[in-house]
Amino acid sequence: MPELTALICLIASLLLSGSDEKAPEWVAQNGKTARYPEAVFLTGFGVAKRSKEKDQTANQQMAVENARRNLIEKIRVTIQSSVESKTEERSDRLSEFYAASTQVSSSLQLEGLETDQYYDDDRELYFALAHVERVKISELYGNKLSALRKELRAHFSAAKRYESAGDLTKAVAEYFGCYPLYPALNETESIVQTLGRVAGDPAGEAGDSVAAVDEAAVREAVSRLIHRPLNRLEDAAWYAAYCLNVQLHDKNAVVLLSPLTYRDTKMASPFSKYFQQILESKWLEVTNTRLAQPAGDVQPVSRDVSREFARAAGATLLLSGTYWDQSDGTKLIATIRRVLDGNP
Repeated sequence: MPELTALICLIASLLLSGSDEKAPEWVAQNGKTARYPEAVFLTGFGVAKRSKEKDQTANQQMAVENARRNLIEKIRVTIQSSVESKTEERSDRLSEFYAASTQVSSSLQLEGLETDQYYDDDRELYFALAHVERVKISELYGNKLSALRKELRAHFSAAKRYESAGDLTKAVAEYFGCYPLYPALNETESIVQTLGRVAGDPAGEAGDSVAAVDEAAVREAVSRLIHRPLNRLEDAAWYAAYCLNVQLHDKNAVVLLSPLTYRDTKMASPFSKYFQQILESKWLEVTNTRLAQPAGDVQPVSRDVSREFARAAGATLLLSGTYWDQSDGTKLIATIRRVLDGNP
């Protein structure tokens, strides 16, 4: 029996030691641990109270998300501090960049994070420690930054080529392709700059933070194309198609282009029919909407002849207008109305 007694005592001792598992160092010290020194790692600490309405996975995931947010908040605060410290010693342009980076970084989505997890049964608390090596994330986002800048330069260069070739539609499209890249560019630069400053990396200095293609240069180019002098009918037709297309909410609409009438006579002319052909060409170049073909046999029963022709052609929108001869050129006035009710 002494052997049985000893065995029972051993089992009891093992059960006791298993139920009294010691919490990791980072739990006791709220996220700080010698295992992940701040000089080498970025860390974030998260806690979540056990909820009976959620399963274990969901409860633990809440702690993980809190840890990720805590890590991101540390980066955001670092960038905010940089804004304050650089305001006086840097140019206004650079201060604007840091301000934009601070705003964007409040919703950063960091890649490459790993987490350690622990559950305290007595307190019914889930803990998580998010961590990532600074050098790894710096390299990851450095590569991402280079790729974004390369894509931005590609759009800008293509736009310049199309502009030189006179293909305004493709030029504007390429310039517009730059805009969605700037938020991601600012966010990525924020991370690279923060990690560079903290680690003392010269490559992370603010002088390297300005985008290869400045957003102001893109806006100036778009404005130059859209608001340039209109010396040819082709230019006027492109401008009209572009401006009207920007205002279209229904890209599935079917549009009938009615010839512009001369002054207030409600009569077309050889010029208006010629311009209509040019406008049709530019409309198809600029927009993705379909053009309706005029119906052959229509007997109008109302004074709004254009709408009746549009309805017969199966159009949902009608473009109509007038042109006026003036001393400095020809003034074109065009509007798009809904065929259903005649409203713009």
